[in-house]
Amino acid sequence: MMRSADYIADKFAETVRPLVDEVADKLQSEMPEDMEGTAKARLLFELSRRFGVSISTFK
Repeated sequence: MMRSADYIADKFAETVRPLVDEVADKLQSEMPEDMEGTAKARLLFELSRRFGVSISTFK
């Protein structure tokens, strides 16, 4: 039987995953040109760090 915390964590990642590309594109448009392509990597790192989950959770 799945614990409620595990269920919520799975649903969180499932819900957030589709938004990662959209948010990364928005952030990238605001970053300097010399930082091209770094928004998604930085976003994934911060999501992983702040929520204590693996980066692969959001891929």
